[in-house]
Formats: sequence, structure tokens, C-alpha cells
Amino acid sequence: LSLKSISNLSVRNLKFNYYDTETITDVNVNFELGKVNVLIGESGSGKSTLSRLIASTLEPKGGDMLINNLPFRSFKRSEFYNKVGYLPQVSYLFKGSLRDNLVCGNSTITDDELFFVLNKIGLLEHVRELKDGLDYQIVDQNGLSGGQKQLLCIARLILRDTDVMILDESTSALDVRSEKLVMSYLREISANKIIVVVAHRMETILSSDNTIILDKGKKADEGSHEELLNRNEYYVKLTTAFNSVS
Repeated sequence: LSLKSISNLSVRNLKFNYYDTETITDVNVNFELGKVNVLIGESGSGKSTLSRLIASTLEPKGGDMLINNLPFRSFKRSEFYNKVGYLPQVSYLFKGSLRDNLVCGNSTITDDELFFVLNKIGLLEHVRELKDGLDYQIVDQNGLSGGQKQLLCIARLILRDTDVMILDESTSALDVRSEKLVMSYLREISANKIIVVVAHRMETILSSDNTIILDKGKKADEGSHEELLNRNEYYVKLTTAFNSVS
């Protein structure tokens, strides 16, 4: 089968283990088109592992992933990778210009498109302040702050314009304003996409349509902010702690 687009992605009874330790146990989740889905939970609950499984950078030990309601194995892996963008926790920029890092060889992306996305996520002003702008050369990983590197990697992900976007704590180095801009723009472009974000900040969680709570590798709950606030003790504690600080 040819994979022309991804309109639905779900996992059924998904399992994964590192050596003898099961880190994902019988997880069932449906990631719907047009929604920003957030994965939350304590450290070690399986958030990053689940994000890597749905990005197919890890192989499940049991269960299945369904693409458009068909088993993952029905499609060529290369076609799947062309439709999915995955941004890991560690941001990496390669040697070359900012433009090279953003377009990744896609010559159809114009500078106007780059400026538009950079403006949306709050990075345009900084790029324009650089002596060479988009031609600024990245020689090593030390020329930019952690937050700026994350924003550039997020911009690169957005510019790929894939059907599925997976961000694994990819906003951890951002300040609150930058994170709000990123989440706002992800929501803006989410109508025809499936977006999954691993999060630990309440600001990110509140920007989502659907929150999946993981606990020791299992799905503990799932729902909107209002739904979880009415029934989930862990979520209530998170919200209470956030409100007391803010």
C-alpha cells in the first residue's frame, strides 16, 4: 500500500521493555487529526519511550501501531518516515548556515517562508540581529543558547510540514513567552496534522486539546483539561501547584 497521508495514528496494547524491565505496558491511545496531544507523567513513566515508539525509532515488543486504521507493517517504512517529524530532547544543529539547518536540502523553501515561521515562534528578531542573518555560520554547538537551538530545531520541524509532528520535551530550554508562542503556532497549524508533545510544564499542558497521563508505563488517564480536573488526583495536584506559583 502507498501511504499518501496520515489522518489517524493509534497504538493498541503496545508493549516495550529495556532488557528485563517493561517500560510500556498495554498502552492504547488514539492520536486524532487536528488535535495537539500532550504526554505527561512522572519521570520514568514512559513518555519519551512512547514518543519514540510512535515515531518508529524504537520497535515495540508487543501490540501494534495502526496508521489510518491499518497495521504499521502494511506500509513502507520510508514512506512513514517521510510523513512523520520527530524532535528528540537533545537539539542538534549541523555545521553550515542557519538557512542550511532550517531547509535541510529542500530548495523549494523560500526565505520569506523561513522569516514567517521564525517570526511565529519569536526567533526572527534575533536572527536579524546576527551579522549575516540566515547566512550565519554554525561552526560548533556553542554559538547559540540552548533556547535558541531548540527554537531553530522546532522551526526546522515545522518547515518539514509533515502529517505527524512529535516533540519530546523539545521546549524544555525555552522561557515561558517562547514556549507560549511555539504552542500557539502548533495549535494554529494543527488542523490537518497530528501533533504529540511530551511535556512537563503546565503552560504546555494547558495549550493542548488532549492530555494523556502515563504512570509506570501504563496509560492512567486521558482527556481534556476540564475532564481531568474533575477526576484525576495527579492532574489536580499539578494544576494546584501551578496556580499557587502563578
